[in-house]
Amino acid sequence: MKIINKIAQQCSICGSITNTLLCEECSRFLIENRHTCSRCSSFIIMEDLKENGCRFCYNKKLFLSYVNAPFIYAGAISKLIKEMKYHKDLHKALILASFLTGFIPDKIIEADVVTYIPMRKQDEMKRGFNQSKVFAEKIAEKIHKPVLPLLSKARKTQRQAELGKIEREKNVSGSFKLNIKLNNQKVLIVDDVITTMSTVNCAAEMLKNGGAGEIYSFALARDSIYFS
Repeated sequence: MKIINKIAQQCSICGSITNTLLCEECSRFLIENRHTCSRCSSFIIMEDLKENGCRFCYNKKLFLSYVNAPFIYAGAISKLIKEMKYHKDLHKALILASFLTGFIPDKIIEADVVTYIPMRKQDEMKRGFNQSKVFAEKIAEKIHKPVLPLLSKARKTQRQAELGKIEREKNVSGSFKLNIKLNNQKVLIVDDVITTMSTVNCAAEMLKNGGAGEIYSFALARDSIYFS
């Protein structure tokens, strides 16, 4: 897989000189998210398929009409995202955002407006940036659509990475507030990682209640129980 990225002068993992996000050796540890559920974009095996979705989403009410994430949250992508977030690496966020624009699916081009999963102002100031906003701005620029802060955080939540599936849903419930009312516009929500979909689905519900039409979700990576 050839991954051209003119911003990067070095491989983002091993540091070797390259004109790509990753050198040829490190690129072998990118896991593409293929064989996915058409409803929630989870990586699935045949036994996971259900009549309406997969074992991860068939009994779940989703406010999203389309979900896409080109990579599994494991291997090289997991390492890069963690370094970006927990080392407060804006340069790496910009590199990954540019990288993600190379995987834009046709469906999300139908969006009228692009938005992102917000952070609390205090948390964003502490990190120095909101990676979801960085990604959204690059995507919006690529598909020639406006990016707007449609949502903000209504209250403090625990880190989702520390919680199980049920706790994640409770943690994000009611955690967003609508900044701008909509009039049936199609909205694209951009994030870095989709795990249980609790966060993005909660955001989509708020947007839907605020007048949005179809809502799409696009992220760099999708969590999977089959990879760690």
